Amino acid sequence: SDLAPRPDEKVKESQFITKAAILFDAFLTRFWIWIVVITLFASGIAGQRMTGFRIIYMALFLVFLLTFQVSWKAWKKMMYGFWLTVIIYAMVILVLVYTYQFDRFPQYWSEYLNISETLQGDIGLEKYQTGDLFLHLAIPTIVVVMTVLQLHYFHSKFLALIEPPEGGNVEVDTPNVRQYENLEESDESPKSTKGKKSLFSKILSMTGLSKQE
Repeated sequence: SDLAPRPDEKVKESQFITKAAILFDAFLTRFWIWIVVITLFASGIAGQRMTGFRIIYMALFLVFLLTFQVSWKAWKKMMYGFWLTVIIYAMVILVLVYTYQFDRFPQYWSEYLNISETLQGDIGLEKYQTGDLFLHLAIPTIVVVMTVLQLHYFHSKFLALIEPPEGGNVEVDTPNVRQYENLEESDESPKSTKGKKSLFSKILSMTGLSKQE
């Protein structure tokens, strides 16, 4: 019938969906890592009381940024272990906060670990009502989910994007891969360059927002 879609229309629709999926995947590959980092920062400052849990979140955030700024090679090598550390740490927080809500668990911490209730609160262990408990469990849960996505779906593609293997034909869905080669050169031979890139300029280069020369 006349209402049935034509074959060429189906092909165009399929091509559009494919291109949209490639662009969306390219966008997430570039920017998901920074969304995770911002989540770490937000986890470190959220809440009315500063606790040990939040201090470690902030420490992880600072380690990421400082290593990224100081040594490009070290930053790339540590990324896999860094994401694993974040996942394990957030899961430990989930277990500790959840189990602390059971009866007599504060006493167990005091009796068997010799940690006073005041120190337990400073660490971040508190008794919560049902609504507050959900919010305090949501933060490490979000961190775990977002970091797992980064590690298993975007980590390898992100590394391939910023540094394709030499002598190999690597197909990357995102355009303008060559603009990231100057990042490697600036780390290997800093004396031959005019100066180290600033943190902000490195981020712009990696996300593809900087202007090409």
